[in-house]
Amino acid sequence: MKKRNNILIIGGTGFIGYHLLLRLVKLGWITFSISKKKPKKNRHIKKVKYLKLNLNNFQNLKKKINTKFDYVVNLSDISDIKIRYYLIILKKIKLKNLFR
Repeated sequence: MKKRNNILIIGGTGFIGYHLLLRLVKLGWITFSISKKKPKKNRHIKKVKYLKLNLNNFQNLKKKINTKFDYVVNLSDISDIKIRYYLIILKKIKLKNLFR
């Protein structure tokens, strides 16, 4: 059986994030979204696990994320360097996927 990739989309409730998540769900990916806001009712995707949190609060991030991700896509207004730093410390991403 083929392993399914999992992905975290930061800013997944925005226009690009929503369409990217739709495509990934259709391709069979395990999908997660972190955003400051909940998705609008007409943009809620059943197979996506949504997390509403502020990424500027490291302690909050530490409590909420309990999954390791194969890939992370940042579509938010927070810098990639800060997010990579957080996720490396939490050991939630594999180092080989950081700079693809």
